[in-house]
Amino acid sequence: MSISVGPGRYEETVNVFYYRAVEIIGDCSNLAAVEIAAAGVGIVIQDQAIGIIRCLTITAAVDGAAGIEGRQWAIVDIKRIRFGGFPLGVQIMVQESSRLTRMPGPAREPVVLVGSGAVVFAKADDGSHLVLDCPVLLEGDGSQSYSHFVQCLELSVCKMSGFSWSGPNITGKQFYCDNSDFTQPSGTAPSGYTVGIPGTGHDNPDSRCKVR
Repeated sequence: MSISVGPGRYEETVNVFYYRAVEIIGDCSNLAAVEIAAAGVGIVIQDQAIGIIRCLTITAAVDGAAGIEGRQWAIVDIKRIRFGGFPLGVQIMVQESSRLTRMPGPAREPVVLVGSGAVVFAKADDGSHLVLDCPVLLEGDGSQSYSHFVQCLELSVCKMSGFSWSGPNITGKQFYCDNSDFTQPSGTAPSGYTVGIPGTGHDNPDSRCKVR
């Protein structure tokens, strides 16, 4: 099923579940036209469902919210998404043996982060797969600080392929990896970030992480 969402602000959680396959499309000529306001989770794909999400803006209505979440063996593809501020939250999360792929638009349009304040941009855990094959643009004049930009935990696989990032006023650690397989992105990190996982490839020397 393909659902074309009309312009406006939507505050209920979008929930795709139980083996359904759903494409959710906003206005690809104006990503700000359709806004999902996350009071908890903005869009969740779960229980072996498949979700394709594109051409939306997702913002947090409360502190600690999540933008897009895949869980319980879900498959999620994301294209041309713009994230507003997510204070103390996480913009992309995949867990419980799910797979989430962020692909660029047809002209390699980036995922856009605006005035974030999020703790983490993307997180994978519980044996999940996270693939970021996209540019990321951190937009705006205000400072944007992440505890970790990407976290890869608990036997997950995180692949940065074709990944690049740009933007001003960014501070914080770059990546965290624990007992997982992590492919570091190539290229120069934005000003304010260190290159690579700190130390010998781990934030914690006791963690077991395969860094490619």
